[in-house]
Amino acid sequence: MSKKYLTAVFLLGALVAAGALLATGVSAQGQSTDGGTGEEFVRVSADGSVEVEPDATEITLAVEARSDDPSAAREAVAENLSSVREALEGAGIEDDSFHSAGYTLREARPYERQEGDVPDHYARHTLRVTVNGTDSAGEIIDAAVEGGATAVSAVLFTVSGGRRGELQNHAPKAAMENARSQAEAVAGAGGISVSGVRSVSTASTDVSPVSYDRAAVEDAAAGGASTSVDPGPVEIGATVEVVYDAS
Repeated sequence: MSKKYLTAVFLLGALVAAGALLATGVSAQGQSTDGGTGEEFVRVSADGSVEVEPDATEITLAVEARSDDPSAAREAVAENLSSVREALEGAGIEDDSFHSAGYTLREARPYERQEGDVPDHYARHTLRVTVNGTDSAGEIIDAAVEGGATAVSAVLFTVSGGRRGELQNHAPKAAMENARSQAEAVAGAGGISVSGVRSVSTASTDVSPVSYDRAAVEDAAAGGASTSVDPGPVEIGATVEVVYDAS
């Protein structure tokens, strides 16, 4: 059977971890000295990052229906969602791996009515599937679509919570190494040298996974070929602000 492939590099903020960690390029900004006040210091803001392999997948999909009768739209969504759940279980996805993530029942928007003869009501039930590993993303998408899913709005390749907590300090360490290097360069240019750390703070440690957009995922799921979504490395980034004593 032929396959369609997608590739991407996924970005996380600093609280993610992995087995083999790869320190990547880092940069510093906002370097400053005391300007001759007699108490010399160097302040830098530095970035650091590492690359890790993802070990978890999160897929957001939905069942949608339109009808002039709101009850009919609701019933159609409920029926199709049951079929999607059965299809996922048939594909080996345990029922505790997916749960409802949203529900909408509304009237058609004015802009939708402008597009033509659109039924008066729209219903949508969103389902989120979370599994360990990254190999089953395409299989999950195919099973869900065959079962009646009408939208696959996001695919996230991420790192499981246990690994995040275990190795959450790797990116800040890379940022600190770069901060020291940049501080020494600034101090040297000013004819002074840095010594100990006076203060340090973490400016950014948010987890920010990047996903395939809806159009890319649905294009991959369309047609008769099986879907394959290939994750790239996850990048973990952190920013630190450090003040060094100087003399």
